[in-house]
Amino acid sequence: MNCPICNSAATKLFIANDYLGPDSFAVEKCSSCGVGFTSPQPADLNKYYPDDYRQFAKFTRWVMQYLYRRHVHQWIKQLGFAGNALEVGCGNGWMLNALSDQGWKVVGYERNEIQANRVKAETGHPVRFGDLGAIRDEKFDLILLFNVIEHLPDPVLVLRQCASLLTDRGVLIINAPNLDSWQASFSKAYWAHLDVPRHLFHFSEKSFDVALGKAGLRNTHVTTVSWIHDPYGWVVGVLNKLGFGHNRLTVELMKGTFRGFFNLSGVFMVLVSGLLLPFAVVASLVSWCFGKGALIEVWAKKAK
Repeated sequence: MNCPICNSAATKLFIANDYLGPDSFAVEKCSSCGVGFTSPQPADLNKYYPDDYRQFAKFTRWVMQYLYRRHVHQWIKQLGFAGNALEVGCGNGWMLNALSDQGWKVVGYERNEIQANRVKAETGHPVRFGDLGAIRDEKFDLILLFNVIEHLPDPVLVLRQCASLLTDRGVLIINAPNLDSWQASFSKAYWAHLDVPRHLFHFSEKSFDVALGKAGLRNTHVTTVSWIHDPYGWVVGVLNKLGFGHNRLTVELMKGTFRGFFNLSGVFMVLVSGLLLPFAVVASLVSWCFGKGALIEVWAKKAK
């Protein structure tokens, strides 16, 4: 199929397996804008999201919430002001809580009413659902798409909707796995952050520039530094290549308990992970120096 972003021709990179199910999908890359995309893109993605998807064990949740709070603190320090914030795809509401604690007025958005009501009940923050384009009565100084845009069937449409909701000083912050990273090149179909078919698109800085331009936005800042995702991704990618089971470490961490680690193969996987971690940190640091980290963060504003 042609590129869904710019309609140019694309070539197949590899076939990747869904680590949560039996299906396989091609990952193709546009010859013009450089975006990767999953093919075929399922008509109904709901069956690929199990009920426990990203429902981490308590300790894992605590670690991730701590790292998310640090991330938000860095954003706010860089922005230098407080205002109204919208998080599109607010998940567990961790970012909303962190922003609220920093003095921001926050609104969340989720794709369905059940998820929106759950986040609203857990956090106490207002959470919208339905058509994002239906939000017309508010403007926002900050809009977050944190590990969300790669899940969307029409990312350019959502970027246009976000652009219409930004104030004149407003900033859109997007985070997504970086297809142009060294980690992606090394791991290929075994890449920890590939996550087909839930990740419909696989972005790089070049492809973000094209998508943002189509939405009336401009790239103002890019970084590929991520302590949350980068060293972990190197470890999982190597574990996958060594045959421990595709993304098994992630699967075990998503469960309510760590029971899956208390067997011979689980203990061995933990030991190997510990040995790999120092090398993963070094690989991450070097890749960041060259702008080739596993996660890309783009700040964008309305194009003038």
